[in-house]
Amino acid sequence: MQIKNYFHFFEKTAYMKHIYTLLSLALLSSASAVKAQTVIFSDNFDSYAPGAGIVASNPAWSFWAAGSPSDAVVDSSLSFSGDNSCRVNGTTVDLVLPIGPYTTGIYSVDFKMLLPQGSTGGYFNLLHVWNANSTNYEWAVDVFFDADGSCYITSGGTQSPANFVAPIGEWFDMQVQVFLNDDLGVIKANGNEILSFPWSINNADGTPGTLQLAALNFYGTNFANTGGTYHIDDVSVTELPPPLTIASDKMNTLALFPNPAQNFFVVGGLDAGNCILTLSDLSGKTIRRNTVNAANNLVDVSLLESGVYFVTLERENSRIVKKLVVQ
Repeated sequence: MQIKNYFHFFEKTAYMKHIYTLLSLALLSSASAVKAQTVIFSDNFDSYAPGAGIVASNPAWSFWAAGSPSDAVVDSSLSFSGDNSCRVNGTTVDLVLPIGPYTTGIYSVDFKMLLPQGSTGGYFNLLHVWNANSTNYEWAVDVFFDADGSCYITSGGTQSPANFVAPIGEWFDMQVQVFLNDDLGVIKANGNEILSFPWSINNADGTPGTLQLAALNFYGTNFANTGGTYHIDDVSVTELPPPLTIASDKMNTLALFPNPAQNFFVVGGLDAGNCILTLSDLSGKTIRRNTVNAANNLVDVSLLESGVYFVTLERENSRIVKKLVVQ
């Protein structure tokens, strides 16, 4: 309102009208150049009747196979927000959320999950390739929960325990971020990264697979491959904007090595002059910001947790963002 009044004061001045027009055009240009995140899908199950089927209530959901439907149920006994959640109970329930399929971009798949008291565990997966009318499936990652909440993840054909135990009887956050342009998947539980992995690897055997995001699947099983019982709520799929990159030819020659890094990495390709280096995590939180140049280009990462980070290098009016993996 103050800015509007400021220009209103000078509205009879032709010069200020001209400046205002140029400023407006510049702001519009800048705004259009920065892509905001886009919510592609969102469901909290609150508009559905308790006891009804999820697919029956919203055809955006689907069954694993068209010929053998067994719907998950709208449940009003437990919820994270609002009145309802989705209950997945037993191996007859096989609920799928089709996504895309997408082959480029950055996507975040988020939901709340709860293993109720007495549950034998739970499970979900994401797929490269899925179609209800075809058996040509290709898994990207499987996430299992045991009865005590212990989490196990299968990626690249190998199953291993994750550094996460779900609190029984409490809601927790699950997030899978998919960086298709970088062939990277990142799984987080309650905001903490528990796995990063090459996204396109075929989960069945670790061979090269399809670089694509096609579906999220909630199946009523568990770590023991018996019937699991769990609830989900507040499911969303969001397209995230890419890191801003405005790079000159000289900036494009910059490289990080070794990458993956363990104790340090070096910025290669620096010539005369300084660059501002910003190291941030996947949430965008700045971890370190310092100056690098040809004589001082080594960055210590020995105290960082294993995971994926972004390194932004800036000089004058040029900026470039690179992915760094710390092991």
